[in-house]
Amino acid sequence: MARRTRAFPAGLYGLLLLALCALTVPAFGRPVENVLLGAASAWPERLLGWLATPVEAAVDTATATRLAELEAELVQRQAAADFDGAPLPWLEGCTPVPCQVVGVERIGGGGEPCELRLDRSCGELAEALPYVTKGPRLVGTLAPWRALDGERAAAQAARVQLLHHPAAHAHAGELQLDDGAVLRLVARPAAAVDPAPLRVELWDDPHRAAGLDRMGQLVRTTELAGAVAQPPAGLWLGHTLPWGYERANGERALAIGVYLVPPFQPRALASVVVWLPGRGRPVAPPRGTVARPARLQALPDGRGFAVTARGSWAEGAAVLAFGCCLGRAHAYAFGQGQVVPFRHSREPWGLLLLPDDPALPVVELVGTVEGDRDGLVLVRWQGEPGGAGAGRRLPPGHLFTGANGPHCPPGLLLGRAEPALEASDLLQVLVPAVPEALAATVLVAAEAP
Repeated sequence: MARRTRAFPAGLYGLLLLALCALTVPAFGRPVENVLLGAASAWPERLLGWLATPVEAAVDTATATRLAELEAELVQRQAAADFDGAPLPWLEGCTPVPCQVVGVERIGGGGEPCELRLDRSCGELAEALPYVTKGPRLVGTLAPWRALDGERAAAQAARVQLLHHPAAHAHAGELQLDDGAVLRLVARPAAAVDPAPLRVELWDDPHRAAGLDRMGQLVRTTELAGAVAQPPAGLWLGHTLPWGYERANGERALAIGVYLVPPFQPRALASVVVWLPGRGRPVAPPRGTVARPARLQALPDGRGFAVTARGSWAEGAAVLAFGCCLGRAHAYAFGQGQVVPFRHSREPWGLLLLPDDPALPVVELVGTVEGDRDGLVLVRWQGEPGGAGAGRRLPPGHLFTGANGPHCPPGLLLGRAEPALEASDLLQVLVPAVPEALAATVLVAAEAP
């Protein structure tokens, strides 16, 4: 009699392997998940569309006029801040190219992101100077690319390597002491575990450098004869962060190392400036976004909306209602998705604060919603190290979106913001109320590089 062997079914082996891949690598099974969620949401959404009539997201004339004024003021004041202090002698014959940041990637020195993705392509900035600025600050350098790789490489998004990028060059700088003396130094990208993104490796006077005991002193770039890949002098390189031991009996601290904190928050950067040689050169307008009609339906838990939009749209797209940004959407298949309102989101947001005082500049922030109180959204924020808001309260104003990806551009109004009384790093934001059924708009990048 033939002996029958019992074998584990091969098909079940395959299913278990697929399940393991989907659990350990979420991106592996995400396309299938999106298709299933989109198919499951399509028919219920149509049924809800028959039962509930969406409210048109109309905006009265006065509100629309005020919103347009705020947006225009934001653009004007942000551009002024981006160019203020930048026209150094080496830039007098150049044409500025404002660029929006659509992505912040890769971890570098100090555990901070060290690479920016811009809304312009490599081909558009092929002839640009290597150094990228923001006002008087040196942000970084354009990442190298090869024109020999063809049109596909030229169409890719231009990238900026920040000063603490692992591939960044060392930079020479100088620090003016209280007695008028000048210390010269060379700074390199620090390690990811270091307390700051940049580390000072060389001093022209190590003895005086060992006596540095005050943080926040400004270091500017300086020119070195014969040095390769050095920016012009006068740009802000960072603020000092001495690292060492405290001495007893009130003596000065002993610094065993000095780090530099860049004069900007990498995650908060919403725009930078690239420079083309030659004055008055034509600059192509940015790609912008395309608005697509959408329908929102409140979910049963009251903490989100089901979204149905015409045509395809992408993950992280901004959803607009009544002229304001309601939140960012998670995209499924078949035009379906789900939007988590700003009020209920727990992911970090790039933010722009437009102060009521016209003499104050726009403040770039990174904020995370921590809850709400009396109808106000509480946002915990971080800003420029040693700059506006460091240990101080922010002024009242209007809160807009900052850099949140190519499909959620800067300059979308979130609401009215005022500083909270209990903490200096807390904002309370008044966002508009949204009905359960609503006709809205989903934004998609016109031509994502």
